[in-house]
Amino acid sequence: MYALTNTKPIMKTLEEQALIQFEKIARLPTSKSWIHNEKSNTLKTQSGFIQKVAEIKNSFNIPSKIEHLNLVINPTESFEIDHSLTIEDNFRKQDVAPSVAKVKALEVINTKYPLDQWLHIFTDGSMQNPDDGAGAGISCDLFSFYKGLGPCTTNFDGEVEAIKIAVQQLLYRTNLFSRAVILSDSKAAIQSIANMGDSPTKETYDIYQMIKQLKSLNKQIAFQWIPAHCGIHENHPPVHSALNKLS
Repeated sequence: MYALTNTKPIMKTLEEQALIQFEKIARLPTSKSWIHNEKSNTLKTQSGFIQKVAEIKNSFNIPSKIEHLNLVINPTESFEIDHSLTIEDNFRKQDVAPSVAKVKALEVINTKYPLDQWLHIFTDGSMQNPDDGAGAGISCDLFSFYKGLGPCTTNFDGEVEAIKIAVQQLLYRTNLFSRAVILSDSKAAIQSIANMGDSPTKETYDIYQMIKQLKSLNKQIAFQWIPAHCGIHENHPPVHSALNKLS
């Protein structure tokens, strides 16, 4: 029939529209309370909306993971995030030996963010095997974490997740610090948070909101890029131990 008239069967059209509506609703912030409740069904003679959509998705092997829509930021609520993407003017890691990069980075860290005034938080993300996905490592004097993100995740996902966990943990320990600097070797991750624009991803939006909460509590948060693979973490045994799990 479709080949002759170029018209889809009515039932297929209804299923297609139901699936589209479900995917739209599933991305709303208030959908968590019902969207995963596939067992509940008060209809006796046929499947309910959620159950029918689940059947359609299973029949076409449609992934169940929901990618949330980009959120819109109110320009009047935006604020500047303190960040630096270099350790000195015109610095290029490829132009110097790893030992030189390490010395320069430690000099900047200890000069701009003295340890007696700032909490130093090292974050890192890594992806060694696509099947296992990326991992996120976080460590400082107050906490140390490692988290695997699962398949189909990238280095960037690991870097952003590490920063998100670090900022989240700071919210739980506001009485233990007044200033904190997050040290990351990912310029892309830092830029995505500091210059996220009008439509950030859910992850960067969450980080942005948590930093906003910390600022409202008079906490100072900064981001500093540091060169990767030059041995900086080896000077901090807890950090080195946590981030070694990413290798």
